[in-house]
Amino acid sequence: MNSTITFEDSSKNVWYNSNKTFNTLEKESNDKEWSEHLDGFSTLPVHNQDKGLLPMLWEVLEIPIILIIVGILSAVVSLVINNTATYVLTLKVLLIGSSFSILSGVIFTLWAIILSLLGCFLTQMICSDAVGGGIPEIQAILSGTVKPVLLSKKLIIAKGLGLICALCAGLSVGKEGPFIHMSVALADQIMRLPFFKNIRRQDSKRLELLACACGSGVAATFGTPFGGVLFSIELTSSAYNVKN
Repeated sequence: MNSTITFEDSSKNVWYNSNKTFNTLEKESNDKEWSEHLDGFSTLPVHNQDKGLLPMLWEVLEIPIILIIVGILSAVVSLVINNTATYVLTLKVLLIGSSFSILSGVIFTLWAIILSLLGCFLTQMICSDAVGGGIPEIQAILSGTVKPVLLSKKLIIAKGLGLICALCAGLSVGKEGPFIHMSVALADQIMRLPFFKNIRRQDSKRLELLACACGSGVAATFGTPFGGVLFSIELTSSAYNVKN
């Protein structure tokens, strides 16, 4: 005998057989919600089939390759942002000069205001979700609640430009939060490449690699690889596999 059970949210309404308990139906509804939380990831099924030597070898090597690429890209992004900020701040010193005058004070103030407003404008125009440091968002993602825009290419660009403007304006902002967020987004974009389709099919493995990318962001910011590992364990993961 088939019947209908109605939830407050109409999207959860399901047909059920009379021999199903309410707990079973509630579990099925929760499983559906969980898959929707992971909508930023691919949930392609894993097909068990006979594989050749090369595919098996690639499955072994693809995770180290991803981590190496993420580390290199994180270092490149850090180098570009730091060098850009250094060049712009050098220009600021040349404009202000070494004398303490009213004109120097006006230039200093206008410089900070203009670059701060420019950073806000670029962030809002490119990706409004790129505001803030990014650590709370990363914690949410590693807990399984994924908002796709937080791992998008637009976020990487907006976060990078906003950070450059903030540093050049002389604002008291830290680099570690944005660097970590950008590293995690870079890792997710790399895993979306066709070469790494096996990783895309394993949501748990992708979350583990994103946690590793957090350590890459810390290492790129401070030059401390071991500190990056400890940071990814301590701050960003509610549960962390010791084997990693």
